[in-house]
Amino acid sequence: MSRAGKTTLLATLYLVQDVGYSFFFLALGVILRRRGASLEHLALMNLLGVAWAGKFLLAPLVDRFSVQRFGHYRAWLMSTQLVLVLALLCLAPRTRCTGCRSCLP
Repeated sequence: MSRAGKTTLLATLYLVQDVGYSFFFLALGVILRRRGASLEHLALMNLLGVAWAGKFLLAPLVDRFSVQRFGHYRAWLMSTQLVLVLALLCLAPRTRCTGCRSCLP
């Protein structure tokens, strides 16, 4: 792959990565505020940005440690997906629908 191709690929990956990040920290705050979320909860949501900013600290651990049974990165991907599923399951009982159709597609 040429240098221009690698640069284009890297720029595209950063752009795609930023779409989710931007939605979470910009659009989600507006959506939650319109649905009645308090400013305190929205401020706490920004603490999750610390994990995003600190991902460069986790990268050496991901590169250094692996589980050979699953493959180098697959074990990390499976474990982080499991943590995300558990976090969503913890949040699920707290979600209520008031029947106002705002939470229905």
